Amino acid sequence: MKPCVVLAAPGGNPALLAALVWGLHARGYLVERLDLVLYANADRYLELEFLGGRRPLEQLRTVLGLPELAGVVPHLVRLPDGTELEEAAEPGAALLFQDRIWQVARSLQESETPIVFALVGGRRRTLAVDMSTGFQLLARPQDLLVDLRLRPKYADEPGSGFFFPQQRTVARVRADYGGSRFLAAP
Repeated sequence: MKPCVVLAAPGGNPALLAALVWGLHARGYLVERLDLVLYANADRYLELEFLGGRRPLEQLRTVLGLPELAGVVPHLVRLPDGTELEEAAEPGAALLFQDRIWQVARSLQESETPIVFALVGGRRRTLAVDMSTGFQLLARPQDLLVDLRLRPKYADEPGSGFFFPQQRTVARVRADYGGSRFLAAP
């Protein structure tokens, strides 16, 4: 397994991070850390849905037999006065957010370990733009840009319960999207 670190800006569904770590593992990468650049609301979702709730990160560690997999390092974006930045709509938010991605990426580049710049912001296009820009301007030859896409369609909806294909819990896709309950694992 090739070690890597993930740099991501998750949006409303941080459970996508579990699918990302699972997918990278399936392709021979061992995620040592998840460095997450976050608005305050995304930080709350991270605590509730990724580290808490059905605990997808713990499920993933158990399924893969890797208890030390993917330590989580949050990087909360703050206004100059120290206040947590709640959303992108606040004045100057886009620049502060992009600057934080830049700072974290430069810090991670102090090591030769590959950085996976991950597009896991869901439907929040600004997060994909911020991460893509950081990759375009800072990536080294060993770094990767990964865009996560899930099947079934809309499995990435917050509240679907989908985390990764071999999870231990039942997932649901809303009926109005043509979905139903399904076990992620075959």
